[in-house]
Amino acid sequence: MFLFRKLMLTLLLAIIALPVYTQTDSETDTTRPISEIYISMNSRKPQQRSFDIFADFSEPVTGFTASDINITGTGTGTVTKIEKDTWCPFPNGVSYIVTVTPTADGTFYFQIPENVVTDAANNGNLASTKSTIVVTVDTAKPTTTISTVEDDPQTNPFNIDITFSEHVTNWREGNLKVTGGGYRKILDRSQSDYIKAGNSHVRYQKFRRIRYKITLDPGVTSLTFSVPEYYHTDLAQNKATASNILTVEISSPENPDVNNDGSVDINDLILVINALDQSGSAITNAAYDINNDNVINKADLLIITSNLD
Repeated sequence: MFLFRKLMLTLLLAIIALPVYTQTDSETDTTRPISEIYISMNSRKPQQRSFDIFADFSEPVTGFTASDINITGTGTGTVTKIEKDTWCPFPNGVSYIVTVTPTADGTFYFQIPENVVTDAANNGNLASTKSTIVVTVDTAKPTTTISTVEDDPQTNPFNIDITFSEHVTNWREGNLKVTGGGYRKILDRSQSDYIKAGNSHVRYQKFRRIRYKITLDPGVTSLTFSVPEYYHTDLAQNKATASNILTVEISSPENPDVNNDGSVDINDLILVINALDQSGSAITNAAYDINNDNVINKADLLIITSNLD
């Protein structure tokens, strides 16, 4: 037992006699923190309100404030909130969630300048690279305009265009409201302006112009078209304003067989001659106004003579 205690005492004295290690100036931490800006996938979509970006540092830092984010681009906005994230791409680093609130529409780029924060050894950070991914802020509601392709009056069938001030999504066939009678409509994709978008899981179409071919049921003489507000949205999810209201009057086809006896002959000429110069509400038989110009005149006679059997 005595020998063991003597051995332990000798070992302890030897440990005490070892030189004490002190860090030299040449071994002081001189590594500057790396800083990076990351734009999440959600923020890469067009925005209409506040959005988040991420500020990543390669090691813990102090002094990070809202003024340490440089914002450039055509839009304007301010950093309204900074909070520490629970995850960081750097193994020993720190990340912050930075909330940006736009004050004007446009494009946004972000950068962290150098020496705005320091690490534990008082090393200033390296500047981040300027974000190459742009964030676009769009708070304007898209407008919708309905128009006809042909000059008035229309014949059956006819085409209408629905034009948007920017690409929209969420368009459905029922968005177009039609009153006035029976009809059928067919989407003319070859004359529409749209883009197919999405991925293997979600597919959608972005429309800038939609053309429909409208065919009326027998006896229908006019239709009114409109698109209510909020039925479709732009890529920033701004809901569209209501469209104009378009009323289309349908002209009857020219029918020189005014007495409907199956042939165009002298009898049709006599009927129209007897009704010459009638106009407006004074027209006794609308069939005599062959060209539908609201007056019975020589033009109607010429249509008959050019179609005589």
